[in-house]
Amino acid sequence: MFKSNLVLLSLRRVAFIITATLICGTASAADSVMDILKPYYPLYNEALQCHGVIAPSGSVNGLTNEPYMTGYCIDIDRQKVIETDKGKRLYILITGNVSFDENGEEVLRGHGASGLVGMFVLKPKGEGWQVESANPYMNAGSWGVGI
Repeated sequence: MFKSNLVLLSLRRVAFIITATLICGTASAADSVMDILKPYYPLYNEALQCHGVIAPSGSVNGLTNEPYMTGYCIDIDRQKVIETDKGKRLYILITGNVSFDENGEEVLRGHGASGLVGMFVLKPKGEGWQVESANPYMNAGSWGVGI
C-alpha cells in the first residue's frame, strides 16, 4: 500500500507540472505557481514525499478544548483559468489528507479527523501569478480525507 501511495503522489506531481506548464506556458512559470503556494504549505515530508502543513484537524481535545493539530499532505486537486471582467484568474483547489503528526511521523486516519481543503484565486503578475485571495485551511471531508 505504501508503494502504491508513492506512485500515486509521483503521478499527481507530474500531472501538476504538466497542467501548470500548459496554463503558464513554461516550466519555470509552473515552478512559480508552487512557489506561490509554499508559504501556505511550507513543510515537505521526506518520508511521505509530500508538501504539507500542520493545521487544526477539525476535532478538539475534550479536556482542554484545544484543537488537535495534525499534518496534512496536500495536493492540487483542480485548477482552472477563467476569463473574468477583471481579467484572467487561476482558481486552484487544494485537498489535504491527514498523514503525519507534529514530529513528521506517519499517522493513521480516524473518524474524528476531517480532511483539509484550500482555495486560491491567483491573478497574473508579469510572467507568473500572485495570490489575490486565499483560504488555505478549511476542514472538510471525513476520516481525515479532504474532499
